[in-house]
Amino acid sequence: MLTPKSTQERTVSQDPNKTKFQTKYQIKEAKKAEKVAAKARKSIDFKEGTDSASTLTSEEPFRLRNMNFSIGRNELIAVIGGVGSGKSSLLAALAGDMRRTNGGVAMGATRAFCPQYAWIQNTTVRENILFGKEYNRKWYDEVVDACALRADLDMLPHNDQTEIGERGITVSGGQKARLNIARAIYFNSDIMIMDDPLSAVDAHVGRHIFDNAICGLLKNKCRILATHQLHVLHRCDRIIWLQDGQIETIDTFDNLMRDNEGFQKMMASTAQEEKIEEEDKGNEDEVEDEKKDAKKRKVAKRAALMQREERAVNSVSWSVYGAYIRASGTILNGPMIVFLLILSQGANITTSLWLSWWTSDKFRYAQGTYIGVYAALG
Repeated sequence: MLTPKSTQERTVSQDPNKTKFQTKYQIKEAKKAEKVAAKARKSIDFKEGTDSASTLTSEEPFRLRNMNFSIGRNELIAVIGGVGSGKSSLLAALAGDMRRTNGGVAMGATRAFCPQYAWIQNTTVRENILFGKEYNRKWYDEVVDACALRADLDMLPHNDQTEIGERGITVSGGQKARLNIARAIYFNSDIMIMDDPLSAVDAHVGRHIFDNAICGLLKNKCRILATHQLHVLHRCDRIIWLQDGQIETIDTFDNLMRDNEGFQKMMASTAQEEKIEEEDKGNEDEVEDEKKDAKKRKVAKRAALMQREERAVNSVSWSVYGAYIRASGTILNGPMIVFLLILSQGANITTSLWLSWWTSDKFRYAQGTYIGVYAALG
């Protein structure tokens, strides 16, 4: 017969061993719950912006949207819009300098990009225009004349062989812009992408470049021109108006002036501002012309920025060396110095040899002998 004690089941609290096991398990579960809660609090703090690193990727980068257009081979397209509307981004995308995330771009010809900020090499004016291409005298002269660079070249000390300082420090902003345009035109590609090249030049120079370069040498090519000079829009085939990274409208100048009220207001305000600016700049242009004429008369044929250094070759006679030795006190100092130099060099060579002989114990000398000779030679 089994006693009640032997048949009674213990509860968890009654079994001391089981109680001990359950207590450890509860502690382990409690620690695990605390870790989960800590991670949850950290995640909440991260989402609420308490972590400063979380704000680095919160802002979406600027991107172009809803771009859908095609351009013919002989068209002149103007790209206009306010500051930050995406004009430079559109041209950079066409030039291949912007990452494409959707859609496609198809170009059936070569392209040349004239960026808004000119990049000038530390070399001659001609090399800045050629940019590695073969020199064609006739085409080169046409490009220089169309970009209004002839007067500047005549003022320079060595014409187009004058060297330009690093990052174009020796030329003005307008000259940099015209060199930039001339380089793109000389490349003679089928598609010309120009990011507001007329903004850095004077009004009359801008008209000369637009007439003789953009509408002259490039008249049979595809030209995409981003500009703030709205007075040239009536000479463009079509106009792309950008707003906030997307196309507001694409149409001809006549249609926009007739049907688009926003474009009419923009042209009216721009015409008034340009009229005031032209009146203010009238006297300034005259003063600049006088300064250029005076500089042209006074300019001298200066040396190039970078020139070969002069150096004397085989011009020191033996009598000079003899006088130098006699100046030390006696003529015997010369042979003595030569003897000491030979002795020093010989001791230096022998020291290395002696160290190898010592390592191999070639002469079977005592250690003191090897050390003494080594010290004497050193």
